[in-house]
Amino acid sequence: MTNAGYIRLGTVAVSLCLALSGSAYAKSTGWLNANRLQDFGREHLHANALPTSISCKDSDVVAGMDRRNTMVKIEYSSNPEHIKWKWAWGGLVGKIDRDYAAKGYKMVSQDSFRRPSGLLMRCAIWQKRN
Repeated sequence: MTNAGYIRLGTVAVSLCLALSGSAYAKSTGWLNANRLQDFGREHLHANALPTSISCKDSDVVAGMDRRNTMVKIEYSSNPEHIKWKWAWGGLVGKIDRDYAAKGYKMVSQDSFRRPSGLLMRCAIWQKRN
């Protein structure tokens, strides 16, 4: 089999894996500022949803360090096993990571960006299996 054959086979395997994993339920919040993401989480993400991936970026909507300048996007799916989860973004993600790890949570996704000032801003999702 040629390398091209492996690529085609890999694509089929990935597609089949996604189909079997229930990806039909996979959804995205789209880009929301940190304030709107909190509201979205309270309104839509309860025990039935499991955040699986996070991305974050800067936005120049408001001058300075306003929370609205942190844009976050969450990918999520169904949560039939009721896996516990937490998310965070901002300058304290490192400290939060240590606190969550001590409580048995494992970081499953993280991202970061630098503000024009040079400040590193991180975002992350943690999950804890029951």
